[in-house]
This record gives sequence, C-alpha cells and structure tokens, in this order.
Amino acid sequence: MRRLISLVLLISILIIPIHSDYPASYENKTIIVEIHENKLITETILIDFPKEVSGFNYYITHPVKDVEIYAYKNKINCDVFTKISGTLISCKNIRSKSIELKYKYSGLISEKQGYFIYSDRFIISTPTKYFNLRVYLPKGYVIYLDKSTENSYYPYDGKQGTDGQRIYIEWKREPKLGEIYDVSIFYEEIIKSKGYFMFLLIFVSVLLIIFILLLFFKPKLKIDALTEHEKKFLEVVMNEKKVSQKKICQKTNFSKALVSRIAKSLEERGVIERVKKGRKYEIRIKRR
Repeated sequence: MRRLISLVLLISILIIPIHSDYPASYENKTIIVEIHENKLITETILIDFPKEVSGFNYYITHPVKDVEIYAYKNKINCDVFTKISGTLISCKNIRSKSIELKYKYSGLISEKQGYFIYSDRFIISTPTKYFNLRVYLPKGYVIYLDKSTENSYYPYDGKQGTDGQRIYIEWKREPKLGEIYDVSIFYEEIIKSKGYFMFLLIFVSVLLIIFILLLFFKPKLKIDALTEHEKKFLEVVMNEKKVSQKKICQKTNFSKALVSRIAKSLEERGVIERVKKGRKYEIRIKRR
C-alpha cells in the first residue's frame, strides 16, 4: 500500500505543470534526520538550485509540524497544507538559489524486543545532481546488529560516523529521476548493549582493584627497622621537607661522616632521595 501511494505521488508530481520561475531540477539536496529519545524526529532539508527561483513547491509523504522555511538563511513565510497522506509546502516570491526546510514528525520509529527500528522512504521526484542523506541516532544510543540479517541498516552501503556525541549513518548518491530509497536503521540504548556494558563493567572493576591495591598495599617504611640515629635523621628531614646535609649535622649534632653514611643507607633502601643543587645535595623523603 505504501509503495502504491509513493508511486501515485511521484506520477502526480511529474505531471503538475511547472512555472518557468520554479525549479525544474536541484543541484544538491541534503536531508538531515535527527532521531530523538522520545521517538520524535527533526528533519532538515537543504536544497541548492542551478539558478535563482521565485517559487518552490515541496511535498512530504507524511504529516509534519513546527515547519520552518529559510531562504538565504532568512526565515520566510510559505503556505503549508497538511493532510493525513502528507504535507505540501508552497513558497512564492522567494528570489533565492537555495532553500532550507525544517520540521518535526513522529510515527516512523517502531520497537522490537528491546531495540528500535527507524524506517522511511525517500523519492527522487525532481531531477537531482547530488543527493545526500544523513540519519543521526539519539544521544546514548548505538547501532544494533540484527542477527537474522547480520545487518544494522539498509541500504547496506551507508557509512557510519560520529560527531563526537551522536552516531550517524550517511548515504551519498548521484540519483536518477524516479528512484526510491527505502531506508531502515536498527539501534538500541547503549546501556542495553550487553557487550559494551560488560566491557564497561570490567574496565571499572579493574580500575577499582588497582586503586585499592595502591591505597592499602603500598610499601610502608618499617619504623622499628630504623636505628636511633636514622630516626633522628628522618625527623629533621620530615620537619624541613627538604634539607641539606650540613643543616642535618647542625640539627642533630652528628658528624658529617655519620650523616653521609646514614643518607647513603636510607637512599639505597628507597627511604630518601638526594637531589643535586649546584655543588650540594638536598635530601627529602622519597615520593611514592
């Protein structure tokens, strides 16, 4: 039934008399479909004409709402006729080489066993040099692989991409007049994608385990393994944050040779580190 309606629509458009200042062909036609989480769809159509036109008629094969029309990026007023079978947009006195249509509609998203299916039909009813269709999934949704067909979208030659927030499928054509494109996309919410969810769960678990190991099992200095001289040495270092060996001698009343031996022993055991500053060394607790 739907194919019959499309055929009747195509024939009716082709036999309508075309005004000399109305476009007889399109240079470029781009359709951008944005699917929202509530199954509402925002569609934007960008059309470039070979030359400036004074009027423009466009038929949409389903009822739409919130229609906005722009010529040279300026919003214009056009007649919009909406019926059950579709919507006709008629613009007059526009004097433009391009036009942009933007509107919303619903009813083209179906749900099946936890995933969603977007389906629509696009008809080349006006000679068009280049045709581009891009369909965006809602934020937080990914392509679903239909196991019965081993495909996620149709036509199969669509290219998958992302704008950093949303996944999209794109088709580019140099179409012939009368061609009909039946487009379908299978998609699902990302949290319901079992493979992705399991990967995310494992990744988070590994990070948590590493954090716990670092927090509770990091090497600790055994105080009871230190001599009284080493404890006094470290007390000065911890109070001063970083200190020279000369100052340690002054604070502890240790000889230069004793301070040097303690510093070397603690450095070898990974307790302190000596950082060269000019001709001297600064001593500090080793960072872990």
